[in-house]
Amino acid sequence: LTQNAGSSTSPCKGGWGEFSKIRGGGGFFIRTVGVQTKPFSLAFSENDFEVPNSYAIAWGGQGYLITHNEWYFGGAGMGYGGSRHDGAFEAKYDIGYGGIYFGKDFMEGLDYDLALVATVGRGSGEVEVLSSKKNGKFEESFFAFEPGLTASMRLTNFMKAGVTGAYL
Repeated sequence: LTQNAGSSTSPCKGGWGEFSKIRGGGGFFIRTVGVQTKPFSLAFSENDFEVPNSYAIAWGGQGYLITHNEWYFGGAGMGYGGSRHDGAFEAKYDIGYGGIYFGKDFMEGLDYDLALVATVGRGSGEVEVLSSKKNGKFEESFFAFEPGLTASMRLTNFMKAGVTGAYL
């Protein structure tokens, strides 16, 4: 009969054990987004205006824990607003959403990570079109599901920079 004194099946081996591998992350982010939501398009098309191809700068934040087996769990939210002037009309828009942020790191190295992530939650959008002929205001709440792929690189022991490609 032999006994291996150096191993254990307990998740809390050696004090915190596997739980000591839980870490966190998050912070502020800035994105360039295409404003092509349904209320944005309807605000123009229902008032006999051509729908412009508009991009906006969005800002937000996220915070999450990363488990010992590389799962991400947390929250995220973002919003953006702006206005467009095009000759005879002006449009103002505000759009935002937030929810649960989760994902799985499937390629981790000492200085890099590659993860599939998603934000699932609720959002709302409001567009107001003002012109000399017509005025229109459109509001819509929506279910937000934003899957994405995140690549990040370690800059220091406590900081990473990353790029995310996502679709809402």
